[in-house]
Amino acid sequence: MNGHVKAIDALIATGADVGHCDCKGNTALYFAALKGHVEAMQALLEAGADPNRANNARRTPLAAARAGKHEAAAQALMKAHATA
Repeated sequence: MNGHVKAIDALIATGADVGHCDCKGNTALYFAALKGHVEAMQALLEAGADPNRANNARRTPLAAARAGKHEAAAQALMKAHATA
């Protein structure tokens, strides 16, 4: 498992914006969901990441988790009230 949880925790502790996105609208939560990194997702969600924020292509972290067949990631997002 590689989700760089320690790095995420360190960045959050210094005030990093967990909602920041790249030029395609992808957030750290989206990428963590896409790769199935549940621990990283949980750290981001606990810090306030929006589980329903879609990227520019209108794909959500939940859609990314499901597309990658990452059931544990999809379940974690649904527990965080992800809807699409």
